[in-house]
Amino acid sequence: LFLIDGCSSVSISPSQYMGEAGTLILKLQDAEKQKFAEEVIAYSDTFVRTEYASFKAEDPVKEAGGGFDYLEAALQKFDDGPFFLGQTISLPDITYAPFVERFKGFFEDVWKYDITSGRPALAAWVEEINKIDAYKQTKCDINKTIQLYKIRFMGEKWILDFSLNERFDQIPFCNRVCV
Repeated sequence: LFLIDGCSSVSISPSQYMGEAGTLILKLQDAEKQKFAEEVIAYSDTFVRTEYASFKAEDPVKEAGGGFDYLEAALQKFDDGPFFLGQTISLPDITYAPFVERFKGFFEDVWKYDITSGRPALAAWVEEINKIDAYKQTKCDINKTIQLYKIRFMGEKWILDFSLNERFDQIPFCNRVCV
């Protein structure tokens, strides 16, 4: 696993980002970016809870919009790159990427809503994240994810479409539980 700390160095040990009791440590030389990264990561729980809650709202698109507006503003904070902290992917990007990927697919499928519409920084970020080979290898099958979300959040009854030649316990984790 490679994590990049936003200062162009590469680590093969995620543990260097964890302090006592699992608190996050970012090694940034720029104090403003350090503080911002911590704030963005701290908001991620609120973002995820808000987006999941929006699935059951009367107007899901309206309810979800604030979270995506937050990301748009956060991505515009520094004008030196498509990622949260500039030209290099960093821990805030890694934190949000899988959730944005899943929410984007779900909103497009269910409500025909493109979360990047009117959000150019978010659109550029999604585009750049999707170019990263290491990220591509971690992506779930979005159709299976959408199917699971419909079951979990919308009460749909579906038979999951897993390949018949795969035993359930051999299916990669994200194909079983991508919610």
